[in-house]
Amino acid sequence: VEGGQFSNVIVEDGHKSHDSLQVRRKDMDKNMGGYFSSYANDYQDEFVESCDDDKTGSILKFIEKYSAILKSKDQANFAYDFGCGPGLYIKHFAQRFKKVEGCDIADDLIEKATNVFCSQLDNVNLFVHDLTGDEIPTKTESSFSTMEEKPTFAVCANVLIAPDLDAREKILKTIHRTLAESAYIIFVLPSIES
Repeated sequence: VEGGQFSNVIVEDGHKSHDSLQVRRKDMDKNMGGYFSSYANDYQDEFVESCDDDKTGSILKFIEKYSAILKSKDQANFAYDFGCGPGLYIKHFAQRFKKVEGCDIADDLIEKATNVFCSQLDNVNLFVHDLTGDEIPTKTESSFSTMEEKPTFAVCANVLIAPDLDAREKILKTIHRTLAESAYIIFVLPSIES
């Protein structure tokens, strides 16, 4: 949403095995972290990489636009990826912000992000964190932010797919409490057809 208007992002279907998706999806209600960890080895085959597969380039344009605005105000210090998965957005943040953090509920995806996609990025910190909890991720001992420091830019891609409405509300409250007051955030939400 930009200025109250929705922007359409067009991606191709990234699912190669719809049968395995249905089997795994049954476990999502019981154990969200375990559900996403089960995709660690084949994440790119099962999920659309919304940033890199965006046919219109809208997501990267938004990242560039808002990072440039923040840089012009000398506020491009700290970006955040809520539900970073294997770290596919992190590479786009690391070149534009002084410090980047990301958290995800799935420990196997954080391990993959740390060891594969983000291993060469020295301004990045990734860790396991459940956004449905009460603790703000930047206030945990895993975070390298200072207590008063809040991110001015963030992305939350395909995190609000939790089947439980209460869980989605908790995630949104945690994100709101984590960000700086005038922060920019990109939400990527699945379409109703997906």
